[in-house]
Amino acid sequence: MKKLRRMFMVLLASIMTLSAVTLGLLADDVSPRDSDYFHVTVYEEDWRDIIAVRFFRDAEPLVVPLANMTLTVDGIEVDDIRDFTRNIAGWQTEMQVVMLDKLLPWQEMTLHVEILGQEWERTWLNTHFVSYTIFAEDWRESINIRFFQGVDPVLQLPIPLANMTMIVDGVEVENIRDFTLNIANWQTEAHTVFISKLRPWQEMTFRAEMFGQVWERTFINNMYEPEQTFWTTVYDEAWRETINIRFFTGDYPDGTALDVPLANITMIVDGIEVSNIRDFTVNIADWQTETSSVFIDKQLPWQELTLRVEMFGQVFERTWLNTFFLSTTVFAEDWRESINIRFFQGVDPVLPLTVSLDNITLIVDGVEVSDIRDFTRNIAGWQTETQIVMLDKLLPWQEMTFSVTAFGQTWERSWVNNMTQ
Repeated sequence: MKKLRRMFMVLLASIMTLSAVTLGLLADDVSPRDSDYFHVTVYEEDWRDIIAVRFFRDAEPLVVPLANMTLTVDGIEVDDIRDFTRNIAGWQTEMQVVMLDKLLPWQEMTLHVEILGQEWERTWLNTHFVSYTIFAEDWRESINIRFFQGVDPVLQLPIPLANMTMIVDGVEVENIRDFTLNIANWQTEAHTVFISKLRPWQEMTFRAEMFGQVWERTFINNMYEPEQTFWTTVYDEAWRETINIRFFTGDYPDGTALDVPLANITMIVDGIEVSNIRDFTVNIADWQTETSSVFIDKQLPWQELTLRVEMFGQVFERTWLNTFFLSTTVFAEDWRESINIRFFQGVDPVLPLTVSLDNITLIVDGVEVSDIRDFTRNIAGWQTETQIVMLDKLLPWQEMTFSVTAFGQTWERSWVNNMTQ
């Protein structure tokens, strides 16, 4: 028993000695801090659009002179940190809180503070910086722009279409979808814009605004081909023997002659489409497969003609009545004592046509007569031309063929005399 009591006392003395040493060490460690201790709290979460930096002296807020702060933005020391903060007024010379604005277009920022003989420094990458990638090589048929949130192009950034502006050849377009490949009608925002270079534009400025930053770039379309225009001149006065149509491209009226494939030209004559327009033109040779002009022959026996030409997606179409068509009116009823024929120029029997007697042939009972006056009532001996021929049915003939030629056309009719005895 005595032996056990002795061992217990030795163990207790050892514990007390160890405790004393430990307490001494602790007492040294918890000695009061320096009363000029400087520390900082920072609120810098990615979702924040500011970086809030607060200064403290021990547990109390500490006001730091601006002269003691240095701000380096994208490698350049700024003259006035107010340019990159939200909360420091122009008159202030010191501050307890600095709110660095992440909505300004900076990528990397370093804040350095010296106070109470101590230094503090922190560097940030701007998580609200609008970055992008762009692929606009000449060989591409589209200009591909992608937007990202942050300095590193990792987190895609949807931008409202309302924040995008597109100016095409000097005119702001109402709907950017008209010039893009990838934005559907239902979309109201996009992180990617594919601008089509196959649309008809020469110069385009594209602008996007986000986080108070503006991104703008102007492009020249290397795949632009001027939209070709197609226009005509037409000379179709009534007195002309041809209807002259010429084709041009370029700005009116200083364009250049345009060769149009004959396959692009359609001609409908008196309601029937012709297989070969050369049959009704005076200027297109057999070997031609295209032409810059069409001269329609009005001295051929057609009444109504429609010409249709298609080029560059445009259509020219015009219809004419032939002002050189030889038309007639004939009154040859049985009760009449004469067959009355009148000549007119044009489809409508309105404009009387004077015909040379040399262009009139009369065959009576199989024999061509030398002088048609012998069988007419109205042509005097001195006349060499006439607008009317009145064939006398009271003269002794049984069958008569009458023909007249004008404008290269020949009109012919035969009658049997119902008044022959």
